[in-house]
Amino acid sequence: MPVWDKELFIELQETVQIVPPKAGLAPGLDKYFKDGVITQPVIRRKSVVANNWAHLNMARAERPIAKMDMQMVQRDCFFCKGKEDKTPGCVETKGDYVRIGTETDWKLRAFPNLYPWLIGHLNIVECAEHKVSIAQLDDSEEVVAWQAAAKIVKDLEKKKVYPMVFRNHGWGASVSHYHWQVGALPYIPNSVNEELVRAKQFYRKYKTNIFDALMQSEKSFNTRVIDENDNAMVLAAYAPRAAVELWVVSKLPVSSLAKLKKPELEQMAVILDKTLKKMFDRAGIDTMNIIVHQMPGQNKYYRLHIEIMPFKHLAGAERGFGEYAIEVVPEKAAELLK
Repeated sequence: MPVWDKELFIELQETVQIVPPKAGLAPGLDKYFKDGVITQPVIRRKSVVANNWAHLNMARAERPIAKMDMQMVQRDCFFCKGKEDKTPGCVETKGDYVRIGTETDWKLRAFPNLYPWLIGHLNIVECAEHKVSIAQLDDSEEVVAWQAAAKIVKDLEKKKVYPMVFRNHGWGASVSHYHWQVGALPYIPNSVNEELVRAKQFYRKYKTNIFDALMQSEKSFNTRVIDENDNAMVLAAYAPRAAVELWVVSKLPVSSLAKLKKPELEQMAVILDKTLKKMFDRAGIDTMNIIVHQMPGQNKYYRLHIEIMPFKHLAGAERGFGEYAIEVVPEKAAELLK
């Protein structure tokens, strides 16, 4: 066992007892019932990288993974081909920031967000036809989208700002048509900065990148690894903040999307698409946030990775305390998606 496993995989095990309702036991709780008391095991796990705790009631986690039907319906979409006059243009170009194709016959467009809150806030629309479901993902379209995102990230890094790349998909997205968002902040976001602080502490202690250590240990356990290729590994998050939270971690020593070469971008896009399709096909997940965590330039402590967060209703514990009650055990999610 690597010396860092006790630090990377922190787990507490407890039991919680309740008296069952007078109306009778809920389905699945009979195995935990004895002497008039329901004794339920609770596992608490900490993510050292993300610095959060996940709380898993194992009785609840034994229930089948519920499929979410929360796809937003949008009848008049101004991201579709033929609606180009309804989208804003860049001040510098008086039109799109990036376009593949002509003004009316295009394969990809990157243009300003109508209500920007980020520096250089752009939408990357990777398909002219109206696609809204993960089931419709096309590898070639996503590869081109990632190439466009990398170009924009590179341009933003020259301005000494922090590039943000993310996707709001399904319920909660203001536009249902496939698209990524790219923009920047004048500072490093708290969540990324906290990861960087812990990554530096880990490196100074073990002389190893924390993400390399994580992948090495996960590979040896082989209970949460879902997929991998030459450039990336897909993991079920050890201490998830949402049911079936997954991470796609770069194996390459790069901290920024802008540092990936064209073939490497392609492999990252393809393994991400493959993972998303499995989430849809096997778990019915079609509403999520996809967040690219990166550090500008080349940072030896940090590592480019993508966090896939299926939709979760955040209640008081999550919003007020940052404590996440999770319904699906990560190992079960990994087994389903392998």
